[in-house]
Amino acid sequence: MTPIVDLGETMYLKLVLEEVGELVLKFDNKELYEKLHQYVPFESEVHVWKEEIYFKTPLDYTPKKYVSRLEKGSVAYWRPGRALCVFYGISQPYSKVEKVGLVVGIPSYLRSVKEGSKVRVKEYEHHDAALEEIKFLRDRGIEAVSRLDEEGNICICMSIGLEEYTLGLEVVKEEYGYYIETDSVFKFTNSLEDIALVTRLKHKISSISEDVRVDLNEDNWLVISSTADMEREDLYNKIMFTVKAFKALMETLRDY
Repeated sequence: MTPIVDLGETMYLKLVLEEVGELVLKFDNKELYEKLHQYVPFESEVHVWKEEIYFKTPLDYTPKKYVSRLEKGSVAYWRPGRALCVFYGISQPYSKVEKVGLVVGIPSYLRSVKEGSKVRVKEYEHHDAALEEIKFLRDRGIEAVSRLDEEGNICICMSIGLEEYTLGLEVVKEEYGYYIETDSVFKFTNSLEDIALVTRLKHKISSISEDVRVDLNEDNWLVISSTADMEREDLYNKIMFTVKAFKALMETLRDY
């Protein structure tokens, strides 16, 4: 792995978890990042609470701005436990924390992490096989990074800020093209209500692109997915169509 793509002043770290593989965190608190970075790499034990994982760090840091509300994908520091907390759903902190960053990519993968799992915190570096795509997307304003999933596959991750939330997406490169998938929305139960809602959602996004679909991930959660051919311009366009379709999905859910 070689950091050929310039990261500038961006502050990243990677978590390595058995159930997820790598997960990229982007920090926006320079003081905390620089102090935490002094201890990297280090290992810790994961605790799971509602839709949050947290783990003790070697860092004793005094927060400057406490908050009690966070959005999905937020990374926070919890002073009583000297812990980093990563939120992957709608649940909120047990007590006040300082928001220090966010997950780049899909935070919902953390649903599979078990209490007592080991986490390793290490430096971030791009993976060589994804460098060209990362540079291409970054040149077009998308902050792309790479990770290894739990099976060792290289994935290109990004988080795109929308008006009311941040959308995580992931791209997997295959020999025949690219597969694009968003973060999940809700678990599909095959009930009549869910079937009716999915039918409505399919109709809503049908005009955006023939390659963008209402889909399920491997755990039966609703996502938006798409495919692109090997042309990188097509990859960029399909990512933008996927984002547009996800926004349409969320608008439909608000009106449902």
